[in-house]
Amino acid sequence: MPGESAPVAERVPGADTWERAASEAARLVEALEAGDDPLRVLLAADMALAIDDAARADGRNRGRLVSLLDQSVSVLADKPPVADAAGVLPSRTPMALANELRAIRGAPLLSGNRVFALVVDARAPDGDADARHASNPRLAASCRRLRSYFQQGLVAWLRDAEHAGAAAGRMGEVFARLHSLGHGGPQETLWRAAASFARLIEDPRWRVSAAVKRLLGQLDAQMKRLCESEGATPEPPPALVRDLLFYVGEVRDVEATIGLFASRSALLAAFAAPGRQDADQPTAVLSLLNELLAISADVMEALGPDESWLAKRSWLIERMLEVADGLGLLGAHHLRRRALAEIRLLRGTSGSGDPPAGGWGPVAERLHVLGADLLSAAGMEPAEAVADD
Repeated sequence: MPGESAPVAERVPGADTWERAASEAARLVEALEAGDDPLRVLLAADMALAIDDAARADGRNRGRLVSLLDQSVSVLADKPPVADAAGVLPSRTPMALANELRAIRGAPLLSGNRVFALVVDARAPDGDADARHASNPRLAASCRRLRSYFQQGLVAWLRDAEHAGAAAGRMGEVFARLHSLGHGGPQETLWRAAASFARLIEDPRWRVSAAVKRLLGQLDAQMKRLCESEGATPEPPPALVRDLLFYVGEVRDVEATIGLFASRSALLAAFAAPGRQDADQPTAVLSLLNELLAISADVMEALGPDESWLAKRSWLIERMLEVADGLGLLGAHHLRRRALAEIRLLRGTSGSGDPPAGGWGPVAERLHVLGADLLSAAGMEPAEAVADD
């Protein structure tokens, strides 16, 4: 219409801008690898991946990405936070920022990695095996009503920052009730962690967090699964419990860290990457080795009658990404890059399951060698035996 001003189009950086940013991020990763802080290396690696994705994206989430990259650079440069800046997360830890970059890319959160399971899972109550897997009709029946109450709180939390505290309190009441009803069962730790997680999100600044929103969606999915269960109460995904516990540690005044850890500092320590002389490092190395051997066996295994290579490939890639993260957390960055190269090879296969040049055998063989090199890097003895297997 005459007299009306045209809308201002969003300025989209050119390909050369993204290329320069990607090059700088790659140099940053390389520089950090020379140090001894694996979490900072993985944050820089996630920055590089996010930049690469943004270069090919249509602009969606780009503003949020720029804010996260600014925050990440600030953390890696040890600069103080900008006071009251819009879109700034309440937490400035490398893992919290890595989780955000992963959430907007749809990747698994770093805090759910199996390396942290050595400390976190060891704190979960074992209980009686029969009791933990027994049917709990009362829990399933109550869940249907509680899920509706939770969803009302979630909608209110997403809609209105002013009333986010009350909405989070409503969700916390649901989680606390599920914890009480599920006492002694397989979901006890999940709902206990979720109840403390609700305390975290009383702070409305967490409403900008894509990772927190994803976890709330996963909790809703677990409630749906529980409501529909007719037999034994389903086991929750271990990675979800670890993700929740990481964020519980981000709360300043969390009460005795939900009874699983003696203090908040003990919980935060559970999410520190094992040091080179850490007593848990050999256990983490062997855990990753076992996963590599299992993945190599799955690569060689023929497809089942109702299985597509596309589905199996996605599953294998997800497992390899977890291994790559674990290698990074142990500071084995040269091995992490080799694991990522295998992921690229898997992604390059066709959906029909046609093998890469030379068949699947060399892929499995390289995974075995990667495992042997992992043992060698850790200074462990059985490296030759694994390589010869």
